[in-house]
Amino acid sequence: MISRAHWGWVLLLVLVAAAAVVVNASSRRVFILHEGSLDHPVTQAYFAGAEGVLRRASHLKARHQYLDGMLDGCRKALVQISAFNPDVVIAEGLQARHCIAR
Repeated sequence: MISRAHWGWVLLLVLVAAAAVVVNASSRRVFILHEGSLDHPVTQAYFAGAEGVLRRASHLKARHQYLDGMLDGCRKALVQISAFNPDVVIAEGLQARHCIAR
């Protein structure tokens, strides 16, 4: 026979899982593709500004990807976009906009 404590933990985990589903279902995903690398000052400023805005909205989840001038950076970014399935894609810079236009 299973104790009450065991069923209490099971119930608690089910409630936490249900709450996680509700939170994730109501959130919006934002994918930001940066043209430069993370150590570039302009990219750092853009990142800080975007995070400052996105942190205020708890229903937004953001993912950042950096092209960093790599030859296969765009291909990797497109794979990340399809895996993340964002509601909005923001491209920072001309190279990033060209990548998104593919």
